[in-house]
Amino acid sequence: APRGVVCGSLGDNNQVQVLGGCAEFSAFIGQGVEQLDDGRIILQVQNCFAFGEHQHTEHDTTFLLKSKNRQAAIYLEYVSQPSLTQLQFAEIFLTNVSVGLDNVRLFNKLRDAAYKDVLTGLANRTDFIQQVEKYHRLNSNEYVFILIDVAHFSDINNGLGQEVGNHLLIAIVERLKQEYPSAKLLSRIGADVFGFLIERAGFDLNELNENLSLPFAAAEHLLPVNFKIGLCEQQDFQATGIETLKLAYIALNHAKKGNQGNTVCYTPDMEEQMAWRLGIIRQLRQDFENNKLEVWYQPQLAFSDLSLKGCEALLRWPSGNGNYISPAIFVPLAEDAGLIVEIGQWVLEQACQQQKRLEAQGVEICIAVNVSVPQFKVKGYAQQVKDTLRKYQVTPKNIELEVTESVVLDELS
Repeated sequence: APRGVVCGSLGDNNQVQVLGGCAEFSAFIGQGVEQLDDGRIILQVQNCFAFGEHQHTEHDTTFLLKSKNRQAAIYLEYVSQPSLTQLQFAEIFLTNVSVGLDNVRLFNKLRDAAYKDVLTGLANRTDFIQQVEKYHRLNSNEYVFILIDVAHFSDINNGLGQEVGNHLLIAIVERLKQEYPSAKLLSRIGADVFGFLIERAGFDLNELNENLSLPFAAAEHLLPVNFKIGLCEQQDFQATGIETLKLAYIALNHAKKGNQGNTVCYTPDMEEQMAWRLGIIRQLRQDFENNKLEVWYQPQLAFSDLSLKGCEALLRWPSGNGNYISPAIFVPLAEDAGLIVEIGQWVLEQACQQQKRLEAQGVEICIAVNVSVPQFKVKGYAQQVKDTLRKYQVTPKNIELEVTESVVLDELS
């Protein structure tokens, strides 16, 4: 079903937050838009604010609402693309709404509500960002900021239901309050992320892991839960709360990659790595939109007579100087950024078009296309593949989907 979400800035820090949306996004209200598990929505909303204008595609529209002091973006998906007249009427209506934004108390009420998480009663991300700034002190290292992520929380929500998921979050909060009564700024930072400050002198990482290793009672279930933890010491705190939070998230993201254990403490070199990573993702997104990616076809030959039996579609990214960036570098980044779904669909369409060109020359072979974890998890992916084959009138036996090892390993984990 089509989805919709409203985003805007509530405070003076211009932080874009989720203000409302369909049921799927209810848990993210009051959180930063980057917490949404949907790269396309994040991109469209960011583009809407960055360019200061509505964003229209064949799949969705993001309207920009402007008032005297604030602005908001409304992202809407649709089943069928609206007509130009319908879009114009919508823009006129939203323009009138924007004029009235400064004359109503809606945004002020939302701002008041935005500082508290309704489910857990904790301070939320917005409040934490403001309060943690008070702990920025030069030459002081009294506290450590602990950022805790509930691993595979979406699987619990999907498998046992959102109500059980909510009970689990509440149980985690109660455990943290019980074990760390002296913790400062205990907050719900994200949908499944909690944070707090604690004095370094009384902090024991092994004790924290033990406290979190015991199962949690959620409704009628007793659930063992895994966590990923990012740490940031006070000596690395920044003058702005959003920058301090960013450093802790950098450590948390390193912990999520799983090659350094379940807990990682921030070090300054991590920020350089993150900046490089974001730069690569930004360039990849731009080059993909500008049709600079390429698909090469590696032939598969018979040993007996070296006849052509098939080929494999390989994604290549030219760097602009005659060289190519290794797929081992950019494919995992595309998966993390949510780009691989769109890119993977594009590769499949390219393979179908190549198949038709070969068919026109009297050559009938099978073209193999790789499928990654995020693609495999897209709802209705099998039907999407069928629709693509039907669109290009390609015989199904002539397209082979190669499931990468990561898909199998992800399912096993």
